Amino acid sequence: MADVIDTLKNMKLFDEFLSALDAAGLTEQLREVGPFTVFAPTDAAFSKILPSQLDELKRDRTRIRNILLFHIVNGCYGSDDLDEYDQIPTLQGDPVGIHIGPGFDVDVATFTRTDIEASNGIIHAIDTIIVPEVDAKLYGKFSLS
Repeated sequence: MADVIDTLKNMKLFDEFLSALDAAGLTEQLREVGPFTVFAPTDAAFSKILPSQLDELKRDRTRIRNILLFHIVNGCYGSDDLDEYDQIPTLQGDPVGIHIGPGFDVDVATFTRTDIEASNGIIHAIDTIIVPEVDAKLYGKFSLS
């Protein structure tokens, strides 16, 4: 079974997320043992940002790293596990809200696919890039939702 990074690559839905992980210096971390739960924005989620804004964001390693760490959790949480939580701590340091209804939501994003297994964790595809609340003012000029 492939690790988180290779699983994302093989799915061909996460090219922008993978590019952002590279820009943030997080690719190798997601090749490590883990386990990790990754809320991975699809390419369609990244298309909500103007290309010039995305390029600017990728050039600022601190900002992109902070945003992407908000998409990653230590531990392996499948969809069955997530419905036990209202929020879950991220590697960024702030918790992200989990909402269960007719479907699953994480923060303002909706899961488009759940429980994608990798050798070092699990991936849940989401339709929107999520931003830590504490940093939302800094990133507000980027239309992330």
